[in-house]
Amino acid sequence: MAATFLTGFCQANTDDFQNSFLARITYYTDKRTAKGVKPAQGVTVAAERAFKFGTKFYIPDLIGKVGGNGIFVKHDVGPHVESRKASHGKMPVIDVFVSSSSKVKLLKAHKDNIFRVYRFK
Repeated sequence: MAATFLTGFCQANTDDFQNSFLARITYYTDKRTAKGVKPAQGVTVAAERAFKFGTKFYIPDLIGKVGGNGIFVKHDVGPHVESRKASHGKMPVIDVFVSSSSKVKLLKAHKDNIFRVYRFK
């Protein structure tokens, strides 16, 4: 039986997700993504190459922290997410774009940024 819950502004059903996993969440600022797109706070993330560009993720723990409704789209990739450096190789790393370095510092103050991430089908 599927569970239904709110994702900020829309309703999601667990049938909408391919899977879920724990990931180390990190934060970054940059002017352009690997695809040359201007990143958007509350939307853009970098993730390892195992996830295709355009993959959508739902991270409920980030609602109200970086803007948006908790739904993010992979528009970027980088050496630190690919190597899983922030998790010491133990789990995927999702790097969330934020618009200012002061916001990065504030969010990094929370040491245990390991959250459940839901991957849309």
